[in-house]
Amino acid sequence: IFSIFGFLYCLIELGVFTILISPFSTRLPNATIALLDHAIPYNPGGLAQFESRFNCIFDQNLYDTFKRHSNPKNTCDPLLLNSFIPNILLGIFIAIRIFFVSTLIILLFTPNSSLNRSITNLILRLKPAIHYRKKLVENFKI
Repeated sequence: IFSIFGFLYCLIELGVFTILISPFSTRLPNATIALLDHAIPYNPGGLAQFESRFNCIFDQNLYDTFKRHSNPKNTCDPLLLNSFIPNILLGIFIAIRIFFVSTLIILLFTPNSSLNRSITNLILRLKPAIHYRKKLVENFKI
């Protein structure tokens, strides 16, 4: 029973977290590009690692950092912009999670559902075992 409640809690908590973080995901590409614009003049060695990992070219002059988007030889910027999860996909994940959680809640609270009956039978089967353990402990008290 506790694992079922824990599973429900995790689903609901994950859904709430995803809903709360989704407005900030639109700011992420712009913030990353601004951070990269600021960091490139101070770390030109990091560009070589970036280029080798993604197999792209940062062809730019360090003095024209803010003009690198207009440089046609720069092939790393499109990779940066395509590396984020689009908002439509986040919305689909939220909708799927809300659908499954609401379906599970509806099944739990309907009086004659099979899930509700199976949980009730499980509780009734566990109840005598718990009661027996309680009596056994009380008999050994001095």
